[in-house]
Amino acid sequence: RCAGLDVHKTSVAVCIRRRVPGSGKIDVEEAVFGTFTHELRRLRGWLKERNVRQVAMESTGVYWIPVIAEIGTDMSVFPDAAHLASWAGLCPGNAESAGKRFSGKTRKGDRYLRRILVQSAWAAGRARDGFLRALFFRIAAKRGLKKAAVAVAHRILTIIWRIVRDGVVYEERGGDYFDRRNPERAARKLTRRLEHIGFEVALKRRPIDPVAPDQVVSADICSKCHNWRLGRCIHYDPKPVRRRGPHKPLELNG
Repeated sequence: RCAGLDVHKTSVAVCIRRRVPGSGKIDVEEAVFGTFTHELRRLRGWLKERNVRQVAMESTGVYWIPVIAEIGTDMSVFPDAAHLASWAGLCPGNAESAGKRFSGKTRKGDRYLRRILVQSAWAAGRARDGFLRALFFRIAAKRGLKKAAVAVAHRILTIIWRIVRDGVVYEERGGDYFDRRNPERAARKLTRRLEHIGFEVALKRRPIDPVAPDQVVSADICSKCHNWRLGRCIHYDPKPVRRRGPHKPLELNG
């Protein structure tokens, strides 16, 4: 279970969202604490009583302003994620005349929200592993680092829109997601790199253990893995979450 923290100069607002068992409703519990040591200890106890083990905060350089505070929790005002991204100023411009496109510059939007998301995108690019890191450098290789940061910020916002609207949990796809999605292209790319530095490469696909017909991946999930008669999809299965060390900014275990 996790909680969101909104840290101000003299107060810390905390929010926990829980799915109500047996229904699609979301239960929200909120509280406000001070920023002195005894208040922070009281916050720790409050979180422990509710079995919270992880907390999330967002930094903007002007104290702390979380994304939810900017977009709200009612996603019905945005028909889809693209509308939210456009409102936030994270969509490419559309200046066009006589079939000729003049500018792809993003429009102005909520400056606090844009700043939060772009900073988060840069942080994702510096992460050790993960889907967003892979997406960042995939785009940066073709369009540059700044455009990659804006594109990843756009993706983060669309993920947030779906999580808030549907109450779902984010599933990490892993840093090798694009390699798993198209293994032949990844193999060709790696082969070219090895040949470029003087190696001679011969590829051979690893033998696959036979899978019972009723255990083959459904074509509705992945047509490639279905045709290859695989027992699980190698393209879209989420990568196992790596457990990091015990060090945390906020210790909740006493």
